Amino acid sequence: MYPRLFELGPLNLRLFELGPITVYTYGVLLAAAYLFGLKLAMVRARARELVTVEPKVTETPEGRVLAIPLNAGYGDVVEPLSRVSGQR
Repeated sequence: MYPRLFELGPLNLRLFELGPITVYTYGVLLAAAYLFGLKLAMVRARARELVTVEPKVTETPEGRVLAIPLNAGYGDVVEPLSRVSGQR
């Protein structure tokens, strides 16, 4: 139905055997991909600063507000405490 663009020869799915244990190509590639992804995640995590998001209650001329620090990555977040806690 569809034209063949290329054809692979017979695939050997068994990489090697150690006695009764057979190691398959797919398993080795899957383990390599997992380890590579884990290493990449660790490198990227070390490159970023860990910021604890700890809201602070501060007094302003408009009243008490709940503010999230700018370095937390959420932008300038300032909410009146009455909207957050339900107090009037």
